[in-house]
Order: sequence, then C-alpha cells, then structure tokens
Amino acid sequence: MRRLMFLFWKELLELRQDPRMLPIVFVAPVLQLIVLGYAATTDVRNVPVVVADADEGRREVAALLAAAGNEASSIERILPSLEDVFIHHVAEAEAAGREARP
Repeated sequence: MRRLMFLFWKELLELRQDPRMLPIVFVAPVLQLIVLGYAATTDVRNVPVVVADADEGRREVAALLAAAGNEASSIERILPSLEDVFIHHVAEAEAAGREARP
C-alpha cells in the first residue's frame, strides 16, 4: 500500500511540474474506455451446431429446433450418429481448406 501511495505522490509532483500532462492523465483513459468499450464484445452469435441423434427421437429434435431459434446458435444438421458428425466435421474442414479439430 505504501508503494502505491508513493507512486501516486510521484505522479502528483510530476503534474505540478508540467500542467500540460493533466489532460493526458485524466482525459485519455476516459476516451479509451469509451472507444475500446465498443470494440470488445462478448456476444456469441451464429455458432453452427451439428447434433448426433442416435435414437432418432422426434421430441428431442423438436426441442432442439425450438432452442435453435435464438441468435447464439443455429442447428446446421441433425445426424444419426457421432461417427457421422465426425465425418461431417472433417468434410467441412477439408472443404474450407483448414485442419479438422475435434
């Protein structure tokens, strides 16, 4: 805590010596908060989802389709097994020219 107080005191002394630094010390961080606050977002949108429905239950498919109505995700395909999901994933990656990652 003492170290922080000494740092604060040092900055105040520097501001007394050069008053032109006052806008930089106080205005610049406020502007950065305003501008950079809009640049960084944590919204998740349009995540494609592939579902493995091994038992082919119609109620589960209906629930998945109802849940897919949001902006965060969309059901791309409903496939009958995990093996088919993996094959689909590898094929999509190869078509896009990238490495398939699990």
